[in-house]
Amino acid sequence: MQRILLFIIDSLNFSRLRDNGKSLMPFLYRLSREGISCENMFSQAPYTEAAVMNIYCGQSVLENGGYLKRFKCAKKTIFEAMKENGYTTYYNSFQPQCFPSSLRRGIEYIYYNVGYDLGALWSYRLYHYALLLSKSEITTEDNNDLIEIFDDNFSEWLLFVENLIKHDESCSMIQDNSKSYCGEAVMQAVKKEYQNYCENKIDYIYEVLRKGKKHNIYKIPAFIQDLKIKNRGIMSSITKLFKPLLKEIRKIDFKYNLKNNKGFVSGVCNNFVGFCKHPSNETYKNFLKSLYIVVNVLFDLDLYQRIGLHLDGFKNAPSARKHIDHYIDWVRNHKEEKHFACIHVDDIHNPEEFFTYDSEDLSLLVKERDDAMKYLGAIDNKYKGSVTHDLSLIFIDNIIKYLFEQLDNTDLLESTTVLITADHGFSYAGYPLRDSLVTNLYLENYRVPFVIVNSGFAPRIIDKICLTKDIPSTICDIALNKKIPEFSGLSVFSEKEYERATIEYCGGGCPDIRRRKLKLASHDSNFLVGALCSLEEDFDWSKITEVYDLINDPLQKNNLVKEYNKAMLVPYFEDLFNRHSELRRENYID
Repeated sequence: MQRILLFIIDSLNFSRLRDNGKSLMPFLYRLSREGISCENMFSQAPYTEAAVMNIYCGQSVLENGGYLKRFKCAKKTIFEAMKENGYTTYYNSFQPQCFPSSLRRGIEYIYYNVGYDLGALWSYRLYHYALLLSKSEITTEDNNDLIEIFDDNFSEWLLFVENLIKHDESCSMIQDNSKSYCGEAVMQAVKKEYQNYCENKIDYIYEVLRKGKKHNIYKIPAFIQDLKIKNRGIMSSITKLFKPLLKEIRKIDFKYNLKNNKGFVSGVCNNFVGFCKHPSNETYKNFLKSLYIVVNVLFDLDLYQRIGLHLDGFKNAPSARKHIDHYIDWVRNHKEEKHFACIHVDDIHNPEEFFTYDSEDLSLLVKERDDAMKYLGAIDNKYKGSVTHDLSLIFIDNIIKYLFEQLDNTDLLESTTVLITADHGFSYAGYPLRDSLVTNLYLENYRVPFVIVNSGFAPRIIDKICLTKDIPSTICDIALNKKIPEFSGLSVFSEKEYERATIEYCGGGCPDIRRRKLKLASHDSNFLVGALCSLEEDFDWSKITEVYDLINDPLQKNNLVKEYNKAMLVPYFEDLFNRHSELRRENYID
């Protein structure tokens, strides 16, 4: 009997795990000492859509055409590999957006934790093509891609609404979580739009691209989870409970960051000068982002929304605790002795939470409030950073503890191998103070924990460089004792190892690998060398944009791109050159 549970915590930076006397995650740290811990595990991308290509597909982010169509072009998913080898597969974090059917690959028991999201389709795909259409740059290949995307999204949208109407098991986590969503009315509206689409697909698509969110399709109500707390009378009690805490958070953030967190002026000024010298939408956005970062560190702008009138709607998905409860109930009800399960939660993903926002258990909420107040009381006058981020780590550590308590209480712990990781790191911690968010090459966005807990494993620290694309191969090594040839990652137990870690993704927005400039980097404990280059361009030293001496500058505060020694960086450059060449060949550029 063997059960495998992969627990993914969205946006968790490894550096906060270390026990340096001020560890905010003592339970996870304890697990890392009692189990197997990879201390140098890196994602290849800093945000979820790109980063999950590593964890779920066992491949580099831009392999097999990248992530434009999500998992559709991947050779295999971890769910398929486990299912093919006799494991029942379970996933309760299904988010149907962009290219949703590809996310179903290999999953027998799939559960929505959000509803179908047409807004994400615009932001991450259609806006890109709308700009191309406005410049008459849409190609036949683009038309084919767009038809695929619309076909798939209409199909999955209709399926979601149908499942919701008939109370299908797949909707069991979210079935009653919306105040006003009327499935029957939405079904009629979607069917009408689908009929119009089928009459002339390209004309319909172009009309959507031209009208954007003014198109009729965007007038169809979305499934908003604003009724996760059914007892609405308890909302005022929750607000009253947490309001003094939030006041103290804002006071500490402002007082200590203003005093201790250096660099407020320099980042904003540098971006303002950049805009003045080279005025464009991009440089203007960079200036606004740097200004936002400074203001947010001081005031935590969305702080009070967490206890506002719609506090249970602040996060659209159910809380991590609800995900865990759902999984435990599933095991009890289905009695699948040999299964592979995955839970992917985003409670601490920006905007981060530090209490169970969809709970009606006041005793639990009082404990979470008290844990937060205890931390605030221990903060010294040298503090800098984001208090809400720190509190979210204390909170998620208690969630991990809750997971293990539930496994133990149901006699599942001894028969379950638990793997705990993150898809990517965190960009909003407030220290060190950055002048950009997410789509940058700062390693706090890439270095993640990876802890394996199994009663039969002796404690072990793995210090070599690992990539999150190694996780599927590692799971198959543990569960199947074999390598899956479709996965390009290595098992962390393999004697083979990487000389350097790599980063590769398409930046923010639509991952159109044929047009977007790619962010590439190679790094180890000595240097990080980053580049920005499209596949159409030849790769040379002029494409290098960032160089950091990680030994003398571990926080990456000093970009040496204007003064580096080429001879010292040749191996890193060759990594980037070779990867760029591989991607050109894979995408028929060369």
